[in-house]
Amino acid sequence: FLSESSLIDWYSRMKVKMPQIYQKDDEIFGNDSGQHAYGTRLLTHIINEPVAVLGSRWKKDGLSDGPGMVESKYSCVDGREPMYVVLMDDELTQIELMDAHRRNGKRGRWWVVGQDPKVNTRLDTLARAHKNQHQNIQNEHSKHEDQKSDGESSNGEVDDPGI
Repeated sequence: FLSESSLIDWYSRMKVKMPQIYQKDDEIFGNDSGQHAYGTRLLTHIINEPVAVLGSRWKKDGLSDGPGMVESKYSCVDGREPMYVVLMDDELTQIELMDAHRRNGKRGRWWVVGQDPKVNTRLDTLARAHKNQHQNIQNEHSKHEDQKSDGESSNGEVDDPGI
């Protein structure tokens, strides 16, 4: 899960950047005391089956990344937005974090329908597998970077491998 302090900081900066959307008296979690807990079941009118919250993460907003791109007035602060990682139809996906919280007396696009204690074992296994897969990718990238830097001498030239 993202730290609540980083979410609150991001949201306060979004209020300054886009006051017409992020109203000054509104809170990132709406009427909720914080992020939804692991295993919280959420439902929307679009699908008939609840999704289960596994965590939260930052997602690039897609408006300020890429070569030659600059942050637009429509892009989020730091070019990212908070998302809940959820299990939907046995697949990992993500939904916008703020859409799952009641704001200004109005229900969000997603609403809480309970906590399913039976689902935790299955979710925990899936979440760990996803985390391990992500860690393996990061380790391979670091290993590749280390190998690349091992082939350079102190003056920045590539050493002769002796072939």
